[in-house]
Amino acid sequence: MAEFWTALLFTAICWSIAELALRSVARLPVFAACTQCRHDLRGSVEPRCPECGVMVAPLDSRHWRRRRWSRRGVATLAFVLGLLSLIGPLMSILPSLVELRSEASVGQSGIVASASAVEWHWGEDASRVVEPAFVPEKLDFYYGDRTVSLTRDRGAWIDPRRRDPLPAASVASELGCEQHSGAVDAILQLEWPGVDAAVPESSRFRGTERPRVTRGPLEVRDKSTPIVRWALLGGVGIAAIWLVLVAVRAERGDG
Repeated sequence: MAEFWTALLFTAICWSIAELALRSVARLPVFAACTQCRHDLRGSVEPRCPECGVMVAPLDSRHWRRRRWSRRGVATLAFVLGLLSLIGPLMSILPSLVELRSEASVGQSGIVASASAVEWHWGEDASRVVEPAFVPEKLDFYYGDRTVSLTRDRGAWIDPRRRDPLPAASVASELGCEQHSGAVDAILQLEWPGVDAAVPESSRFRGTERPRVTRGPLEVRDKSTPIVRWALLGGVGIAAIWLVLVAVRAERGDG
């Protein structure tokens, strides 16, 4: 939280500097003028200002144009730094699209299942997401070069094409390993614990010894933060280009 308020304070300072620089630009003349009182010295041949009496050589419009450009540059740089400073606070309050994934295998059957779910989470670091229980939304079975994908609907695994429940025997048949239907059934009935939960390697299953299921660790992948970060950086770049174009247009109008 301290970093959040520090970034906001730095942003406010940058924008204040930019505002002061832009206001100072408006007070600079576009013609030859006295450096002390800004009195118009066009046509003056004496090195003394007739308004304030200061001894100063007349400065042409090019001098003031350089000063206006330098102050517009300071304002643009301050605006860009302020926008960049906002990226951190924005990333901390925007939700992240997080993919949770874990794999399981059954003994020596050669069947591997990959369970995954995509969820929205709030927080700065999506990799720290810890769920009490991992409830997968998609389950992919792999056996050799064959793959069968299932989705969860109302607590049951269904075929996404026919929208019907797909029993373990049918999954094993599509995989070409009818002899391992028990292994497929064990994975379909598997509870996927969260990061900190213990994973039993085997248990009683319908009155018989359940096939040994080994589950891998729960992987957490942040899928949205890099996209959001690059989008924000792109927005800052567009804003910087726009500020430069506005400055060029204003200078041409003054000239």
